[in-house]
Amino acid sequence: MAYRDIADPCTAPDPNNFSGADNDSTSLAVMALAALQTYPDEVAGGLNFLARWQEPSGGFAWYGGGDAVPNSTSLVVAAIVSAGRTPPPGDGCKTAWTR
Repeated sequence: MAYRDIADPCTAPDPNNFSGADNDSTSLAVMALAALQTYPDEVAGGLNFLARWQEPSGGFAWYGGGDAVPNSTSLVVAAIVSAGRTPPPGDGCKTAWTR
């Protein structure tokens, strides 16, 4: 959902139609907002969105509920680090980085 009126919320993730919020776009937005250092609530919201979609393996899919892939996982890790958090080491640390 790169092009939308920001007053309208994102639609639900829909990998079949390639629409709605996804982990890759959210990660990129978190990185940009974290770099500005003026939108802490939005950065936290992005991290919370990502935390909901972490796979049991510790990785992330492009869309929540899919299979974890290296590209999406690396974007999420970069977003976590850019926000000053510590990424999870894998199994068993599903939400530790959002605290």
